[in-house]
Amino acid sequence: MTMLNHYLSAGTLPVRYPLYIGIIALARFLVLDIKELDALTMFALSGSILLIAVAILVVRFGHVRFPYTDGTDLQSKIDK
Repeated sequence: MTMLNHYLSAGTLPVRYPLYIGIIALARFLVLDIKELDALTMFALSGSILLIAVAILVVRFGHVRFPYTDGTDLQSKIDK
């Protein structure tokens, strides 16, 4: 719901939201089907959750280190 609200209000969709949804989906799959999963599959699911979490950290770090511009800064530099 937050992702839909943000998209409708701003017209953009942050990359982090689908990654959060992916982590939740994998965690739910891991919790609900734990009896039928073998050790290798559980390890693979846990690794993929960890990989997505690292991707979220990289995206957040990149956003802090290299913030987005709305384009107005570039236009003011061109006009000068």
